[in-house]
Amino acid sequence: FIELGKKLVSRGERVAVCCIAKERPSAERIAAAIGLGAAVCEGNFMTFAHYISRMKLFVGNDSALIHVAAAVGTKSVALFGPENPEEWHPYEEKDGHTAISKLKEIEAGGRDIMDRKFREKSLEPIMRITPGEVYDAAVKLLERQGRAG
Repeated sequence: FIELGKKLVSRGERVAVCCIAKERPSAERIAAAIGLGAAVCEGNFMTFAHYISRMKLFVGNDSALIHVAAAVGTKSVALFGPENPEEWHPYEEKDGHTAISKLKEIEAGGRDIMDRKFREKSLEPIMRITPGEVYDAAVKLLERQGRAG
């Protein structure tokens, strides 16, 4: 997220690092590493829903907040670990929502992605996603949004 944040700030975007109270020290380290243009937004689910409704784009792991972004009309890039986006990401890129997953690539390599241990414990799918991939998806949505609005 630090590398992604730096790239977005370098193109003039502001970055919010959202966290709950106990995550604040980590969020502050991330925001400081990103530099000027990054801020920490601490809160609860309702606070985050408000923040997300005011954002151009939300980038995050597959979670309830991705669904909040879709519900309030904020573009989103969802990063998937061992969960299958075909099951958990019912949104379409034409509507401003992109899912990034490495499951098909891992399965093509011979791994059983339906194995319970893999689905519960594996960090491999999320770790294969590169900051460059996320940045490219984010910029694509931001540029399309800019042309539409």
